[in-house]
Amino acid sequence: MFETDVSALGELLDRMMECHRQLGTLDSFSTGLNSMGDLVDHPRWKQRVIYEKALSALGSSWNEDAGRPILATLGPIENVDDSEILELYLDLEGDRLGFAKRMALIDRIVVAGRSAAVRLQYRGVRALQLMLIGDQDGCVAELQSAVSEYRERAGRR
Repeated sequence: MFETDVSALGELLDRMMECHRQLGTLDSFSTGLNSMGDLVDHPRWKQRVIYEKALSALGSSWNEDAGRPILATLGPIENVDDSEILELYLDLEGDRLGFAKRMALIDRIVVAGRSAAVRLQYRGVRALQLMLIGDQDGCVAELQSAVSEYRERAGRR
């Protein structure tokens, strides 16, 4: 139940941020986030607020230098289970990670995947990583498996 509540609150924060972005008042949203972390005394909520702060700092120009230091306040990424936070971490830090750590992070995103489409997307990312190291057979196998899984899950709806 609590996980659902944190997810719902996170979705509300996403919507609030988008409203502020449309109104051109993203700075006031960012300022308001500073007090939101104390509203719920739970690590997942605090992580979600940090995620929102990082997204806000990235802005529409996707300024990675502004978002990275905020995301770093999460502490060890191994303590994070939220798929969206892991996805942002991969976007900002993926090129700085070694192959094994990058693949482990991608695998965590796939396991925590919010939807079949997210799982397909990150299995595609995983396949691309295999291609980049010259593992063409592994790449093809991963893509085939990902598409099969997606079709199977989509057929269940």
